[in-house]
Amino acid sequence: MVNSQLRNLISFCFLFHSQSGSSLDEHSPEYLLEKYNKFLGVEFSPKKDLNVEQEMIVQYFWVFDNKLSRWILNWDKNGDYFPKVKNILFFIIVLNTKYLRRPTNSDVWSISDIVKEFENYIGRPEEINTEPYNHIHALIESTIDEFISKNLREYNLLLV
Repeated sequence: MVNSQLRNLISFCFLFHSQSGSSLDEHSPEYLLEKYNKFLGVEFSPKKDLNVEQEMIVQYFWVFDNKLSRWILNWDKNGDYFPKVKNILFFIIVLNTKYLRRPTNSDVWSISDIVKEFENYIGRPEEINTEPYNHIHALIESTIDEFISKNLREYNLLLV
């Protein structure tokens, strides 16, 4: 991965994380796809379709996760968009199971774990857009800079 790819991935994560004030059910499928394509742009391949284990997670999320059910009720009652954005939705939901910034001694994402989850739900990190996408609020941008500086060693190791 090159610097701009890793930064785009981290920026996408912060944009859709609850610690940045984001709520999944507020985002239309068009907005999700627009930001996904601008920041990441990785095309889903048939091999990255959700596997059996992930399909079980889908069932879990549908029954127990209010975020996904609210998103579907708000934006996709007919089921037109879900197949196009399900990998993105699950990546965002999984991302929100831990903190990006440590408020206490709680579970916090490492950069390498974020990359692994990206590979699990989306695809190869080497395919992330190399063009920096710098259209993010200045407050979130400064939080991203702080996150990277606190994890600089790991960040640099992923660039090698």
